Amino acid sequence: MPYSALTDSEIQPGEPISQSLMQKIKGNFDNHEARIAGGGGGASAGAVGEILNGSLEADGDGDGVPDNFLVNYYPGGTGGYDTTDYAHGTKSWRFDLHGGANTGGGYLETDYIFANRFFFKPIWLAYKTSATSGTPRVQVVARCFNKTKAYLGDVVLWNTATHLSGWSLVVIHHINSAYNDTEYVKLRFVGGAVDPAGVVGSVWFDAIGVEGYGAYSGDSGRLFRWNPAT
Repeated sequence: MPYSALTDSEIQPGEPISQSLMQKIKGNFDNHEARIAGGGGGASAGAVGEILNGSLEADGDGDGVPDNFLVNYYPGGTGGYDTTDYAHGTKSWRFDLHGGANTGGGYLETDYIFANRFFFKPIWLAYKTSATSGTPRVQVVARCFNKTKAYLGDVVLWNTATHLSGWSLVVIHHINSAYNDTEYVKLRFVGGAVDPAGVVGSVWFDAIGVEGYGAYSGDSGRLFRWNPAT
């Protein structure tokens, strides 16, 4: 629930305490705890790991885009919330690809994340693909910035066109950066990256997070088949 300021009329001496007032207070506490859990500013509940609104549920300003995320489309791509197919909460984000060379899909991008909290912590996400023509490409990219937030370059952390059926949980670890001055990153979750051949299909994202598991002794980008209904 987004933050909602109390009005003077709601806190006048002698006025009864209403259910709506208590609900507003509870919502503001939930918002405060979500901001702390997410490790930074922004608005809204649903913090997952160190990414605010990683569940993609909250849209406090009603603009049709998950709070604390940027959405960008490649030429010919479309997308939006999907309330019928999701892994967590009540909705996911879906990118659609409509065919044609080098077209379709898009990406979600987080706000800045401190790199000293980012390194050695796995990134995890739930995703799914479906296509009637071609195979969508899914990527996770770290956009690197220095201490003044000047852009340094991109590091592709995960890149695949091999997908399991249904929803999958991906864990990406052994994360490093080629840019020694990196102090902040923005994570970009790409659905339907530009490929030579056109693709007709969709890519869904949900339950995105950065978690403090420490070093992980497996292969980066492990895929786990996951049925969120069970």
